[in-house]
Amino acid sequence: MSNLQHLRISSANLYGPIPHQLANLSNLLYLDLSGNSLWGSIPRQLANIPDLLHLDLSRNSLWGSIPHQLANLSSLLHLDLSCNSFGGSIPFSFRDLSSLTYLNLSQNQLGGIIPMSFGNNSSLVHLDLSQNLLNGSLPSFGCTSLKKLDLYGNLLSGNIPNSVGQLSNLEYLDVGHNSLNGSIPNFIGCSFLWLLDLSGNQLFGNVPNSVGQVSNLIYLDFSSNSLEGVISEVHFLNLTQLDYLDLSFNHLALDLRFHGRVPFLSTIKLQSCKLGPRFPLWIKTQKSFTHLDISNAGISDSVPDWFWDLPMGLTFLNLSSNQIKGMLPAMTSFFDGYPGMDLSNNQFEGRIPLLPSTLAALNLSGNRFSGTLSFLCEIDGLFLTFVDFSNNSFSGNLPDCWMKFKRNLVVLNLSNNNLSGEIPSSLGILDNLEALYLRANTFVGEVPMSLSNCRRLRFVDFGENDLSGIIPEWIGEELSELYVLVLGTNRFHGRLPSQLCWLDNLQVLDLSNNELIASYHSDRPHEVAHFLDNALVKWKGKERSFERTGLQLLKSIDISRNNLSGKLPSEITSLYDLASLNLSINKLNGEVPKDIGRLKSLQSLDLSRNEFSGHIPSSLAELTFLGYLDLSNNNLSGRIPTGTQLQGFNYTSYSGNPQLCGPPLTIRCGFPPVVEKKDVLVLIRRCRYFFFASLSHIKDWIYVTALVHFGKLERKFRR
Repeated sequence: MSNLQHLRISSANLYGPIPHQLANLSNLLYLDLSGNSLWGSIPRQLANIPDLLHLDLSRNSLWGSIPHQLANLSSLLHLDLSCNSFGGSIPFSFRDLSSLTYLNLSQNQLGGIIPMSFGNNSSLVHLDLSQNLLNGSLPSFGCTSLKKLDLYGNLLSGNIPNSVGQLSNLEYLDVGHNSLNGSIPNFIGCSFLWLLDLSGNQLFGNVPNSVGQVSNLIYLDFSSNSLEGVISEVHFLNLTQLDYLDLSFNHLALDLRFHGRVPFLSTIKLQSCKLGPRFPLWIKTQKSFTHLDISNAGISDSVPDWFWDLPMGLTFLNLSSNQIKGMLPAMTSFFDGYPGMDLSNNQFEGRIPLLPSTLAALNLSGNRFSGTLSFLCEIDGLFLTFVDFSNNSFSGNLPDCWMKFKRNLVVLNLSNNNLSGEIPSSLGILDNLEALYLRANTFVGEVPMSLSNCRRLRFVDFGENDLSGIIPEWIGEELSELYVLVLGTNRFHGRLPSQLCWLDNLQVLDLSNNELIASYHSDRPHEVAHFLDNALVKWKGKERSFERTGLQLLKSIDISRNNLSGKLPSEITSLYDLASLNLSINKLNGEVPKDIGRLKSLQSLDLSRNEFSGHIPSSLAELTFLGYLDLSNNNLSGRIPTGTQLQGFNYTSYSGNPQLCGPPLTIRCGFPPVVEKKDVLVLIRRCRYFFFASLSHIKDWIYVTALVHFGKLERKFRR
C-alpha cells in the first residue's frame, strides 16, 4: 500500500473523520475523498505526503480551520475543499503553493480577506472562493493565466480593480452579490470572457461602451446595482454570441432601434428598466427567447399583434406592472413545456379569450378583465400550480371543472372581483391546495364541508363576502396546517368553535365584524404568533400596507366588531412582542389589566366602544412606542396617568368617558386616582391564552409563492 499513487473513494458513503494514517502513503499523487460523509478537521499529517498533486475533500461535513500546514504540499496542483463547513481565514501560507493551478474553497464559512498573494500567483487558472464570508477589497490581479474567477456571494467591498479587465485569458468572472462599488472597469482586454456577472452590488455610473467589444460574451448580468444612463446599440456592437442578458433593477434606459444589432437572446431580463412608453419594437427581432421579463418598464402602449406569436420554447413571460392597454387576443401558441405567464397590474380589459392550454402559472391580477371564469376549463391543468385573477371585474359563479387541477394547483386567488353564488363543493378535490383567496366578492351560503379534504391548506381568506351560518368545527379538526384564517366581514353567527384552539400553527385569525359570541369549551393554550409580512392591517386607525421587512416581529390581536363579552384577561400582558391590540366595538367590561405596561412593544391600542370601567392603569404611561390610542366611549374614570405619551394624544382618544379627567381633557381632577383592583375572570375561560390576530388582506404569501414557482421555471437557465 505504501507504493499506492492514486486513491479515489468518491461518493462512497464514507463516514467519520479522515484517517490520519493516509499520511503513511508517502508515494501518493492523487487523493479524492469527495462526496462522502466525512466530518471533523483535516489531519495535519496529510501535509506530510511530499509529492501529492491532487487533493479533493469537497462535499463532506468537514469543519474547523484549514490547516496552514497544507502549504507544505509544494507540488500540489489541484486543491478542492468546497462544500464543507470550514471557518476561520484562508491561510496566508497558501502563498507558498506556487504550483497550484486549481483552488476551490467555495460554499464554506471562511472569513477574513482574500490573500493578496492570490493576485500574483502566475500558475492559478481556476480560483473559486464563492459563497463564503470573505470581506475587504479585491486584490490586484496580475496572474494572466487565470481563466475562472468566482467570488460570488461574499462581503467584499471597494472597487473592482482595473487589472481584472486586463486578464487576457479570463473566461469566467462572477463577483455578484457582494458590496462592491465604483464604476464598471473596461473589460476590453478580456477577449475570451464568456460570462460576466457583476449583479447585486453597489456599482454606479454608466455601462461602458467597451462592453460591446467583448465579442465572446454569452452571459451578461449587471442587475441590482445603481447603474444609470442609456443602453444603445453600441453596447451590443460585437456581442453576436450573447444569449443571457440581465440589466434589471438599475436606472437604465434602453434606446434600441428596430434594425439595430441586437443579438438573438434566450433570456431577456429588463425589469425596472426604462423601455416605454411605446412597446419596444426591437423585441420583434427576438425569435427564440425562453424567458422575457419587461415588467415595470414604463410601457403605456398596447401590445402589437405580432408579439403574441410566442416562441415554442417559452418558459416565462412577465409584462406586469406597466400600463399596457387593450384586449388579449386568442393565444393558440403551442409550447414545448409548461410556461409561467404574468400580465398583472396593467390596464388590460375585456373578456379572456382562448389561452395557451399548457401553463404552469398564470397571473392576471390588477387589470380590468371582465366576464366569467369559464375560460379556466379550457386550460390543461396537468401542471398548473398558480392562479391569481384577483383585483379584476370577473363575475358569475365559479366554474365546476376543478377536477383537472386536482394534481398540482397550490394557489388560487380570486379576491376582489364580482363573483357570486355559493362556493362550489368541487373545490374540495384540490388535494395540494395551500392558499385559497376568495376575499371581497359576493359569495353566499355556508363554507362547504368538502374543503375539509384540502388538508394542505395554510391560507384561507373568505373575508368581505356574504357568507353565513356557523363557523365549521371541522376547520380546527381537519385543517391542521392552517396559519391564516380570515372570515371577517361576513354574516357568521353563533359561538366560536372550541376546535379553533386545536390549530397549533395558527398565526392569523380574523373573525371581526360578524355576529359571534365567545366559546367556553377549550383548554388548549395558543399564543398569537409572528404576524405576516406585507399585510394590510387596521393599524393606528387606518389601513396601510407594510413592507416585508417591517412586520417580521409584529404581532396583532383584533377581535373587534363582534358580540364578545366578559373581562379582559391579565394574561394578555405576557405577550411581550404584541404591537397592535384592537378589541373595539364589543361588550367587554371590567378593568383594563393593570400590568398592560409590560407590553413594551405596543404601538397601537384600541379598546374603544366597550364597557371598560375603573382607572386607566398607570403602567400605560410607561409605553414609549405607543403611536395610536383610543379608549373612547367606555366607563373609565379618574385621572389620566401622567406621561409624555398619554398627554400627547388628542382628547378624542379619551372622549365618551364622563368620569375621566386630566390633560389632554379640559376636565380638571378634584381627587387623586384610586388604587386599582385585582384582575378577574378571563374572556374565554377555557381558551384563555387564545387571542386572535386579524388583518384585512394578505398579499405577501401570494407574492413569495409566485416567485418560488416562477423561479423554478427560470433557474435552469441561470448557467
